Amino acid sequence: MSETRKDSKGRRLWNGETQDADGRYKYRYTDLNGNRVTVYSWRLTEADHVPSGKRQDSSLREKEKEIKQMLDMKLDVSKSNVTLLELARRYIQSKPGYKPVTVHQYETSIDRVEGSPFLQRKINDVRTSEAKAWCVGLAKDGVPGEIIDRVKTILKLAYKMAIEDEIAVRNPFDFSLSDVVRYTVNTRDAITPEQEKALLDFLKEDTCYKKYYEPVYILFKTGMRISEFCGLTMDDIDLENGRININHQVLKVPNKGMFVGPPKSKSGYRIIPMSDSVKECFERIIQRREKFDNEPVLYDDDGKAYTGFLYLNRRGNVLISADWEQRFNDIVGRYNKKHEVHLPKITPHVARHTFCTNMANSGVPPKQLQYIMGHSTITITMDHYTHTHVDDLGNIMENVCRI
Repeated sequence: MSETRKDSKGRRLWNGETQDADGRYKYRYTDLNGNRVTVYSWRLTEADHVPSGKRQDSSLREKEKEIKQMLDMKLDVSKSNVTLLELARRYIQSKPGYKPVTVHQYETSIDRVEGSPFLQRKINDVRTSEAKAWCVGLAKDGVPGEIIDRVKTILKLAYKMAIEDEIAVRNPFDFSLSDVVRYTVNTRDAITPEQEKALLDFLKEDTCYKKYYEPVYILFKTGMRISEFCGLTMDDIDLENGRININHQVLKVPNKGMFVGPPKSKSGYRIIPMSDSVKECFERIIQRREKFDNEPVLYDDDGKAYTGFLYLNRRGNVLISADWEQRFNDIVGRYNKKHEVHLPKITPHVARHTFCTNMANSGVPPKQLQYIMGHSTITITMDHYTHTHVDDLGNIMENVCRI
């Protein structure tokens, strides 16, 4: 009868396990192709400590468990040599249903962290604890929480795909980032009614930027997304009935250029009623709109042509979100140069956020506001009900006390 093999701590070694003279453990097995494969670890079990100066890794027994799972499922271990970075890129490219803007967001997020050695790890060599530690490390290195969260989401979905394709056993990114990394999204807070009025009054009189009063006013008083405003054509403005038809947006992404896309979600298809003041702004914009011999034409993915865009630059090109972002930045910069009390950073999305907050503070029911904003869920809309200002709360409390 053969003698039971033990490690340096006196623990019994299983079939295929051995320990080298330097203390490192190894396990040998035969893969589905008949090849002999060896895996290594400085720890036999998960409770063991990694020797000082050695790389943190899964224990040998943890690796054995995964290998046996793969062999039982008849997974080809050779296919599991895919790295995290390769898996993430495969996932992004395998989703034709994603909008170009989403694909661009995903790709730029992965590009931001692609230099991390962790992403060169094999997909079946990564434990949940290691994935969490990596996210913590990214945060310490100054990577914005939004980027970390997006990358983690990509990898979580990519692992789900890999498990379905039977090249991965488990999903180490199936955890909530907020449990391991404290971060705040760069929110674009609503400005106060006083700040909004100060900006609009300034635009009315400023010799340089008064030409932008109407579009800025419309954004603050309708809550449109800036990409939806950029996509407005003459056909979308119903002055007779006082309505704005939102059924598309203008986008621009690398490798595709400028194009017409559907609204952000199904809820984005909507009709926004105009106030009299908004209607007057549209009338002035249309009246002043310069006529071009060759009106720009953009197409959607179905080949439908769009022309007669409401706002064009001097060269007759359709303005995009980035153009308006820059204009807002210039306007606020000029305002702050002329006033002691400065305005905060204001963007087209701040205008949208401000409109939604003002509507919520005015008592507009959440479901109605959800429709006007084109929010996909009521949860997004309800978030704006938390941005009530202290003064507004005081008025509400006073009204309650009178009942």
